[in-house]
Order: sequence, then C-alpha cells, then structure tokens
Amino acid sequence: MALDGGGGGGGPVGQSNSFTGKAEALEIIGDFAYAYNQSEMTNTPTTVFEFTTGNYLFVGQIEFVGPIRFEAAQVASGDVGGISITLGGNVIAYLKNEAGQEDQTQASRISIIIPPYTDVKIESLNASDNSTYIQSTAMTGRLYRD
Repeated sequence: MALDGGGGGGGPVGQSNSFTGKAEALEIIGDFAYAYNQSEMTNTPTTVFEFTTGNYLFVGQIEFVGPIRFEAAQVASGDVGGISITLGGNVIAYLKNEAGQEDQTQASRISIIIPPYTDVKIESLNASDNSTYIQSTAMTGRLYRD
C-alpha cells in the first residue's frame, strides 16, 4: 500500500496519477479522494472496497447503483441488491437498491466521515445470482489533514 494510505493516486509529493481503472483502494489526488468499482450480481458476499485510511479525515459519500445489464440495456427487474459498510471491523450501515421496473434502477447513497487510520471494507450482496448483471459502487470525498 502506498504511503498515503490509499491507492497511491497522489500523495506526499503531489498530484501525479490519472485514473487507471476500478480498484478496491481509495485513490488520492491532493485534497480529494475517490474509489470506483463494480461487482457481479451474486448471492455470495463480494468485496468491493477494502483499505485502511491514512493520516487524513475523509468526508464524502458512498453511492450504490444497480444491478444493470448494459449490453441489453436492462435492469434486473424486481431484484434487490445491497452493500454493507464496515469501519474498524464494525458494520455501520447497509445500503439497498431495488430495480422495480424494467426501465429503472435505483441508487442509494450515504454521507460518511471516516477517521484517520481506519480499516474500511464494503461488500455487495444480492437476493439472486446472475453474473450478467453488474452493480456499481463509488466513494467520493474530500480529505482533511492536520
């Protein structure tokens, strides 16, 4: 893990890296942080993000969207998906989405503050199992350092 406690998108020497793709770690650019990842629709818990924060306070939000099958422009009609958000080994929140109609999908989001040096784990889970459908999770926010 990079010295900045995240994915190494920026750090002690400044801003340098561009977006390189989805990952389980928090990417840091100056005073901002982000993480984007996807998971298949499965009824087995899947780790979406897992990292330890560094010497900063993260203030932002987590958003959960899906499940959707992009190739067919379909949502998983009637299916329920969820994520668990764990900080320091304790589940602090669950987010749920449900595709109620064939032409809609729902997003769930939560505002969050994550203290320095905190273990973060986010897992996804669905009511049914269909790997052709993908759901997306994003973390975006600002960092505050002493």
